[in-house]
Amino acid sequence: MASILRILNNHYQNIQNKKLKASLLDAFFIFTYMNIRFPILFFFIISFFITNSYSQDSLNLKKYREDQFYFSGNYVLITNNSNNLIQSDFSNKISFGFIRDIPISGNGRWAFGIGVGGSYTQFKSNLDFQTGKILSNNFKTTRFFSSVIPFELRWRSSSNFIYNFWRVYLGYQINYNLIKDDSALMKWNNTLTLNFGYNTWNFSIGYDVSPRTISSLTEESLKRFKLLTIGIVFYIL
Repeated sequence: MASILRILNNHYQNIQNKKLKASLLDAFFIFTYMNIRFPILFFFIISFFITNSYSQDSLNLKKYREDQFYFSGNYVLITNNSNNLIQSDFSNKISFGFIRDIPISGNGRWAFGIGVGGSYTQFKSNLDFQTGKILSNNFKTTRFFSSVIPFELRWRSSSNFIYNFWRVYLGYQINYNLIKDDSALMKWNNTLTLNFGYNTWNFSIGYDVSPRTISSLTEESLKRFKLLTIGIVFYIL
């Protein structure tokens, strides 16, 4: 009888040990699952959004960008109502900069551009910008650098797979001219631009919206001193 009780007790202890081991194993699996399920879930969520975003870009072709660096050379014409103001010799303007291309249409053909750039302007006339007066028998060369903030509304016939295309870019520039404080030229002025062409060769036209001379000039017509630029612009990337 004592032997039978001992056997039954040992069997009971074995059952209890197995249950304990099973409970510990279950707890281990539960703990492991709880610790890895959130990283796995996070991974799948991120993978889903990346894949979905890539698929949309591949199908809709929205993300390509064009013409973000520019360089232009222009001939400068002085526009003014004064019959006494005379322009002499070749006048020129060189511009360069970066414009961030931001597509605003599904096919990427319409875009908005904003950037930063610079320009060097040189022209010769009989207007003395130090005194604000017309010179009778003399001409002076005026040179200055400008910091430029360009804005553009862009249309082009390009796509992800078409690299030779037509373009028409209407722009507006805010110019800060690096000139002396005693000059009759304004430090700030605004310019409208139109760039258009095909592939490499593109024409560039610019016209001042605001006058380039200060309002304290004695001759009324000189207060409307503006520049018209005509030239060629090149785009890359």
